[in-house]
Amino acid sequence: MKHSTHTRPSPGTGTAAQGGVKASTKGRVKSAGMPRYVTTHLPLPSNPAAEREAQARAQAPDQAAAHASGPGGAPSAAVQTTPLARQISRRIVDQAGSGQALPGGWAQQAAGLGAQPEQVRVHADSAAQRLTASMGANAVTVGRDIFFAPGRYAPDTHSGGALLRHELTHVGQQGGEPVAPQCDLTTPQPTDMGIFNMAMITQAAPPGLMGTISFMPDTDGPYSAEIGLVQAINITDVPGTSTGTPNTPVDWRNITDSNSITPANPAGTVGTEGGRMDLMTTGTDGAPAGTYIDSMTANNPRGSAIGPNYVEHFGNSQQFGWLRSDTDVGPAQLWDYPNFSFDTNFDFETVAKGTDNQVVYGALEWGFQIRSGAVVATSEYARAGNDTSATFDEALERFRGYFTHEPIVIYFDTGSDQPMAGEEAKLDGIQEYLDNYPDATLGIDGFADIRGSEQFNFRLSDQRAQTVQALVLAEGIAAGRIDWAVGVGETQDFSQHGTAPGTAQPVDAGRLRANRRVVISFNRSSSTAPIVVP
Repeated sequence: MKHSTHTRPSPGTGTAAQGGVKASTKGRVKSAGMPRYVTTHLPLPSNPAAEREAQARAQAPDQAAAHASGPGGAPSAAVQTTPLARQISRRIVDQAGSGQALPGGWAQQAAGLGAQPEQVRVHADSAAQRLTASMGANAVTVGRDIFFAPGRYAPDTHSGGALLRHELTHVGQQGGEPVAPQCDLTTPQPTDMGIFNMAMITQAAPPGLMGTISFMPDTDGPYSAEIGLVQAINITDVPGTSTGTPNTPVDWRNITDSNSITPANPAGTVGTEGGRMDLMTTGTDGAPAGTYIDSMTANNPRGSAIGPNYVEHFGNSQQFGWLRSDTDVGPAQLWDYPNFSFDTNFDFETVAKGTDNQVVYGALEWGFQIRSGAVVATSEYARAGNDTSATFDEALERFRGYFTHEPIVIYFDTGSDQPMAGEEAKLDGIQEYLDNYPDATLGIDGFADIRGSEQFNFRLSDQRAQTVQALVLAEGIAAGRIDWAVGVGETQDFSQHGTAPGTAQPVDAGRLRANRRVVISFNRSSSTAPIVVP
């Protein structure tokens, strides 16, 4: 079976992160979002032949082995739906086939999107509007029938036309037949310090959600030259078309890596991401079993000096965010396509965290289920809060044990060799990590911004490195655990986010501050040290 849990762009090098010891800003959950666009068939009357056909379409490109499903092709594991959801979906299905034709001028666009325009039916009457609104959606598509919420059917407007084209795409994906439940997660999810924007669009083959998740920090939040997205994931195998033991984490040692399938190796290679099993929470330290930080263990052997940020493992379409001032702010973003052709539950926690200030700006929990080769519309969810879960924290600690701890950044005022107020607190936890991993050592590099002479900046950067070394030693860390403490000189390396390639960086307070730093990096000499969860 293809390892398609994450069909992503070919992993790139990404950008090196500068991160820190686990810390967060506590807060309360602010919202539990509903999907804005829902294209769905929800719990429909059983259509075994169509279900088998949909499953075959989903499995074929996955090179997946056939797995037995329930009687008549239906899944053996029922999806958890509420009586209200079933009632609403039944009422929507009962109206299928009525409605009105597409407006004039839309036939060519519909055909271009894979739909048969003469068969598409639009529902925008009061009954359809009430049903759609009750699902928290702007639009609901069932086969070739599209239902709109109040005020959302406006094909002659820019936003209304975009919504209609979006729904026609789903009609085309399904061939006009109600066989594959779909739901798009697109509702913005706010936190106290920013907002997650989701554009995760349901895909039919292979079944999953594809798109982007971004986080835009609020301009009132704390300064950060680099905000990363760290994503924890739990994929549970469930009864039905299963690959292993039901109700247990998917075993990556048995999954074929899609990237390894070539003409010379058409079957692909099994178990390339088997290292993820060591990253998973075990269920013995407080968190449920099976959650791990989304990462590529095949490309990065155990003990590699790589951070937990998604961009560091999957590169290309990913980016760091930043908040250098109230006018110099940019979003962190990832692109993902989680999918499998067998019955699974996907649960994610995507966290926006400053790699330099160690602040958690928000955490987004989201997920969905796959049954009989299709995404189940009533299973999708998304909600945002201000802090990470205990499960995420444990998964991050296991990541640090498998790879290494992310770097720690200490900031300095202009011309000073003493850390800014509050920066020394970032040293807390270093001693514990070194105690847990006797093979780990530290490297300390000092930097300065570009103002002043090159000679002065080199000397200042070295003084900063020596200051931090003295602070580390004062924490009780043995001198033998420090590999080096040196100055590097002036740099603009840490303020490049938001600068177009080949363009000179502006010289402003936020960018200058980003380079007045000392970076404490962690080095590992052993790849076999046992993982310790504090």
